[in-house]
Order: sequence, then C-alpha cells, then structure tokens
Amino acid sequence: MTASQPRPAVFRLTAPPAIKLNERQVIRQCADFLQLRGYWLQRNPVGKFKTMRDTPVYFGPTGIPDYIAVHAKFPAFFLETKATGRNLRPTQVSKFAEIQFGYGLAAVAVDGIEDLIVWLDGYEARVQAAWARP
Repeated sequence: MTASQPRPAVFRLTAPPAIKLNERQVIRQCADFLQLRGYWLQRNPVGKFKTMRDTPVYFGPTGIPDYIAVHAKFPAFFLETKATGRNLRPTQVSKFAEIQFGYGLAAVAVDGIEDLIVWLDGYEARVQAAWARP
C-alpha cells in the first residue's frame, strides 16, 4: 500500500444488542413451549381491573403467580412471567416462598423461554426420579 492509496476500512464484528422482550412476548413464548410439551395453562386473574364505570376493582390475593401449568403426567406448577431483565415484586417474593416452602408446591418465575426450558427439564427429571424410587 502506498501513501497515495486510502487505507482499507477495518471490519469489526460486533454482537447485536440484546433483545429485550416485554411480558406479553415472554408469555406467548412460554405458552407455546408448554403447549408443545403437553401442558395446559390456566391464567390466574389477579390484580387491579377497571369496570365500565372506570372504578377500580381488586381481584384475588396480591402476589400470586400469573399462571398454573397442568400436565397429565407431571404435577402442576405455578408460572410467573416477567419482561426481560425484570424481577419479582416483594409481595411476589413472599408469595413464592409461601407456595414453595409452606405448601411444597412448584413455582417458577422466568423472564425468557431459556429460563423455562432449563427449569422444566430439571423439574420433570426430578419428578421422574422421585417416582422411580421404591
């Protein structure tokens, strides 16, 4: 390369920015995945709703997970979905502790399909191992 020739541009490979999903997108991914695995989801209608007269109505106890996932072979579990990077509120953390440690029921909070896949694989393996024991 001579001094009169321009320098070639340097190519730098960079990763694309992380995709952030909103809660509705996370729910759709998780619902589709669970349906493929044979689970039926039931929404727990909890929270603040507005009537036709625009007055707020509170329904259900605060902090309970969004869904219950039911399967013919495995015990049901509670599912809470969050937007990517979001965490449980303090009332949800205490309700999760009550569900898991007080009643011994399974509950999971996910902010993406990857978390659910890893958790569900482990959950189903633990259940099958427990049933295999004499």
